[in-house]
Amino acid sequence: MDNAEAIRRATTDLLWSLWTELGVNGVVRKHAHLALDPEALLLFSPLLAASDPRLLELVYSWCVKHQGLIAPSRLSGLRKTLPPEVTGPFDAFAATLRANTPARWTTTKGASPWSKVPTLRRVSMDLTRPALRMLRLRAILGVSARADVLGALISEPGEWVTAAQLTPLGYSKRAISLILHDLQETQLIDAQPEKNRINYRLAVGAELGALAGPPGLATARWLDLFGLVTLAHGLIAHQERLPTLRRVAAHKLVEQARPIAARLNLPPPPKTAGDPEAFDAALCWFVHHLEGFASGSSPAFGVSTMR
Repeated sequence: MDNAEAIRRATTDLLWSLWTELGVNGVVRKHAHLALDPEALLLFSPLLAASDPRLLELVYSWCVKHQGLIAPSRLSGLRKTLPPEVTGPFDAFAATLRANTPARWTTTKGASPWSKVPTLRRVSMDLTRPALRMLRLRAILGVSARADVLGALISEPGEWVTAAQLTPLGYSKRAISLILHDLQETQLIDAQPEKNRINYRLAVGAELGALAGPPGLATARWLDLFGLVTLAHGLIAHQERLPTLRRVAAHKLVEQARPIAARLNLPPPPKTAGDPEAFDAALCWFVHHLEGFASGSSPAFGVSTMR
């Protein structure tokens, strides 16, 4: 298997494992130890699973059945942070869903649905699975920013965080600040003023075990992780170009990957400036880390999602 095929295979294995955890009819579950992010997964799946019609059909069926637990405002907020190569395929997927279900997910004006509506397949979801903590909290507390903010605090109970550090959830700083204030009023979380900001953390001894599920669930910066996978696919799209053009593309994509790798706690990508083997070196780096994502063993799993 060449490196380009290895990237495609690792991506497919990753997506199948994550969606199987969510309840589609798959076999392998390698990410049961991770708190999944349904909106991040939904936003990237139409692009990254484009070559797997069966998986996309199952994803569509899952959304038809369970779209009520997806947060439209969060989906919209996260979508605004993503590049067109991601939002275009998602918008077509969402337009198809809007045309055939009650889902009202925001897309760009004029987004065209798929020419053929997928056949609905049987899917299920077990909300007792630890990895589905975010969806379980929504089922208990309602599909809201409040449930997601509380879930983020539960995921790292000893960490002090500010409202600004929680904005990657996809909600405004003001909305998060109001929620944190309300939660502090109930004494579920502690507040600690520091200069011109307020730090918050889950209150010691807060009785949230039944909501949180079993301890030890790992976390991940899912948007960054899927962003790195997308860059890997951008790289292999240049495979058939002239060597000089491949090197230029490799350098550009590696520099985009560098800050993402740092946030994911991954070793930095190779230096590619002036390297005649830059393209192959970059491919090998991406393959190694995508295979780690697919196996569930990457150091990207377990890093703080609040930094």
